[in-house]
Amino acid sequence: MRYAVYGVLSSALFMVMYNTAVDQCGELYVPSTIYAASYLVFIPVQHAMAACMVFGWPDRYIPSLTSNVPIGLTAIALGAYLTAYLDSIKFNDDVENMLETMGWLKFLPAHQNKKDGKEDSKAEIYTSFFVLVVTSFWSFLLSVVVNAPAEIIDKKEL
Repeated sequence: MRYAVYGVLSSALFMVMYNTAVDQCGELYVPSTIYAASYLVFIPVQHAMAACMVFGWPDRYIPSLTSNVPIGLTAIALGAYLTAYLDSIKFNDDVENMLETMGWLKFLPAHQNKKDGKEDSKAEIYTSFFVLVVTSFWSFLLSVVVNAPAEIIDKKEL
Protein backbone atom coordinates (compact mmCIF):
# COMPACT_ATOMS: atom_id res chain seq x y z
CA MET A 1 0.00 0.00 0.00
CA ARG A 2 2.81 2.42 0.87
CA TYR A 3 4.49 1.74 -2.45
CA ALA A 4 1.23 2.44 -4.29
CA VAL A 5 0.82 5.82 -2.54
CA TYR A 6 4.46 6.65 -3.19
CA GLY A 7 4.07 5.57 -6.83
CA VAL A 8 1.05 7.79 -7.40
CA LEU A 9 2.62 10.84 -5.74
CA SER A 10 6.00 10.34 -7.38
CA SER A 11 4.43 9.77 -10.79
CA ALA A 12 2.18 12.81 -10.50
CA LEU A 13 5.10 15.01 -9.46
CA PHE A 14 7.26 13.71 -12.30
CA MET A 15 4.47 14.17 -14.86
CA VAL A 16 4.02 17.78 -13.79
CA MET A 17 7.77 18.37 -13.90
CA TYR A 18 8.23 16.70 -17.29
CA ASN A 19 5.26 18.33 -18.99
CA THR A 20 6.29 21.73 -17.61
CA ALA A 21 9.75 21.14 -19.06
CA VAL A 22 8.20 20.16 -22.42
CA ASP A 23 6.14 23.37 -22.39
CA GLN A 24 9.18 25.48 -21.54
CA CYS A 25 11.84 23.75 -23.67
CA GLY A 26 9.84 21.94 -26.36
CA GLU A 27 11.02 24.32 -29.05
CA LEU A 28 14.69 23.81 -28.17
CA TYR A 29 14.96 20.08 -27.45
CA VAL A 30 13.32 16.86 -28.57
CA PRO A 31 11.01 15.18 -26.03
CA SER A 32 13.44 12.30 -25.36
CA THR A 33 16.17 14.75 -24.31
CA ILE A 34 13.74 16.63 -22.08
CA TYR A 35 12.62 13.32 -20.57
CA ALA A 36 16.20 12.24 -19.82
CA ALA A 37 17.14 15.58 -18.24
CA SER A 38 13.94 15.70 -16.18
CA TYR A 39 14.41 12.17 -14.89
CA LEU A 40 18.06 12.79 -14.05
CA VAL A 41 17.06 15.76 -11.89
CA PHE A 42 14.22 13.71 -10.39
CA ILE A 43 16.37 10.73 -9.23
CA PRO A 44 17.35 12.21 -5.83
CA VAL A 45 13.81 13.50 -5.24
CA GLN A 46 12.35 10.11 -6.08
CA HIS A 47 14.86 8.31 -3.85
CA ALA A 48 14.13 10.59 -0.89
CA MET A 49 10.39 10.05 -1.35
CA ALA A 50 10.86 6.27 -1.51
CA ALA A 51 13.09 6.32 1.55
CA CYS A 52 10.54 8.30 3.54
CA MET A 53 7.41 6.51 2.38
CA VAL A 54 8.37 2.93 1.56
CA PHE A 55 11.68 1.55 2.71
CA GLY A 56 12.47 3.80 5.69
CA TRP A 57 15.22 6.36 5.91
CA PRO A 58 18.58 4.58 5.57
CA ASP A 59 21.30 4.92 8.19
CA ARG A 60 23.72 5.90 5.45
CA TYR A 61 21.81 7.99 2.93
CA ILE A 62 24.48 8.69 0.30
CA PRO A 63 25.45 5.01 -0.18
CA SER A 64 21.76 4.18 -0.40
CA LEU A 65 21.24 6.89 -3.03
CA THR A 66 24.25 5.73 -5.04
CA SER A 67 23.02 2.13 -4.98
CA ASN A 68 19.69 3.33 -6.41
CA VAL A 69 21.12 5.64 -9.08
CA PRO A 70 21.60 2.75 -11.56
CA ILE A 71 17.86 2.08 -11.32
CA GLY A 72 17.18 5.66 -12.33
CA LEU A 73 19.78 5.57 -15.09
CA THR A 74 18.29 2.43 -16.63
CA ALA A 75 14.84 4.01 -16.35
CA ILE A 76 16.19 7.11 -18.11
CA ALA A 77 17.60 5.01 -20.94
CA LEU A 78 14.38 3.02 -21.28
CA GLY A 79 12.18 6.11 -21.02
CA ALA A 80 14.23 8.20 -23.45
CA TYR A 81 14.25 5.37 -25.98
CA LEU A 82 10.49 4.83 -25.65
CA THR A 83 9.81 8.57 -25.82
CA ALA A 84 11.90 8.95 -28.99
CA TYR A 85 10.33 5.87 -30.57
CA LEU A 86 6.76 6.85 -29.70
CA ASP A 87 7.41 10.38 -30.93
CA SER A 88 8.78 9.04 -34.21
CA ILE A 89 5.69 6.90 -34.85
CA LYS A 90 3.36 9.78 -33.87
CA PHE A 91 1.93 7.87 -30.89
CA ASN A 92 0.11 10.93 -29.49
CA ASP A 93 -1.62 11.55 -32.82
CA ASP A 94 -2.63 7.89 -33.13
CA VAL A 95 -4.08 7.78 -29.61
CA GLU A 96 -5.90 11.07 -30.15
CA ASN A 97 -7.33 9.85 -33.46
CA MET A 98 -8.47 6.62 -31.82
CA LEU A 99 -10.10 8.52 -28.94
CA GLU A 100 -11.77 10.90 -31.38
CA THR A 101 -13.10 7.99 -33.43
CA MET A 102 -14.52 6.45 -30.25
CA GLY A 103 -16.06 9.78 -29.24
CA TRP A 104 -14.09 9.97 -25.98
CA LEU A 105 -11.75 12.83 -26.85
CA LYS A 106 -14.16 15.58 -25.79
CA PHE A 107 -14.21 14.15 -22.25
CA LEU A 108 -10.43 14.13 -21.73
CA PRO A 109 -8.28 16.99 -20.42
CA ALA A 110 -5.82 16.50 -23.28
CA HIS A 111 -8.57 17.76 -25.60
CA GLN A 112 -8.03 21.20 -24.08
CA ASN A 113 -4.72 21.37 -25.98
CA LYS A 114 -6.66 22.03 -29.16
CA LYS A 115 -7.30 25.70 -29.69
CA ASP A 116 -9.16 27.13 -32.66
CA GLY A 117 -8.70 23.92 -34.63
CA LYS A 118 -4.93 24.00 -34.12
CA GLU A 119 -3.25 21.26 -32.15
CA ASP A 120 -0.67 22.15 -29.52
CA SER A 121 2.31 20.32 -31.02
CA LYS A 122 4.19 20.31 -27.70
CA ALA A 123 1.63 18.15 -25.93
CA GLU A 124 3.13 14.79 -25.03
CA ILE A 125 0.48 13.57 -22.59
CA TYR A 126 -0.21 10.12 -24.05
CA THR A 127 3.45 9.34 -24.69
CA SER A 128 4.49 10.53 -21.25
CA PHE A 129 1.75 8.50 -19.57
CA PHE A 130 2.69 5.32 -21.45
CA VAL A 131 6.40 5.80 -20.71
CA LEU A 132 5.57 6.53 -17.08
CA VAL A 133 3.71 3.23 -16.72
CA VAL A 134 6.54 1.21 -18.30
CA THR A 135 9.36 2.91 -16.37
CA SER A 136 7.40 2.80 -13.09
CA PHE A 137 6.97 -0.95 -13.42
CA TRP A 138 10.65 -1.33 -14.31
CA SER A 139 11.77 0.85 -11.39
CA PHE A 140 9.46 -0.94 -8.97
CA LEU A 141 10.94 -4.33 -9.81
CA LEU A 142 14.52 -3.12 -9.52
CA SER A 143 13.83 -1.11 -6.33
CA VAL A 144 12.40 -4.13 -4.57
CA VAL A 145 15.49 -6.16 -5.47
CA VAL A 146 18.02 -3.46 -4.54
CA ASN A 147 16.30 -2.24 -1.36
CA ALA A 148 15.11 -5.56 0.04
CA PRO A 149 16.63 -6.38 3.41
CA ALA A 150 19.38 -8.96 3.29
CA GLU A 151 18.15 -12.41 4.21
CA ILE A 152 20.05 -14.47 6.70
CA ILE A 153 20.29 -18.02 5.49
CA ASP A 154 20.15 -20.69 8.14
CA LYS A 155 22.72 -23.35 7.47
CA LYS A 156 22.16 -26.59 9.25
CA GLU A 157 24.90 -29.08 9.80
CA LEU A 158 24.38 -32.43 8.22
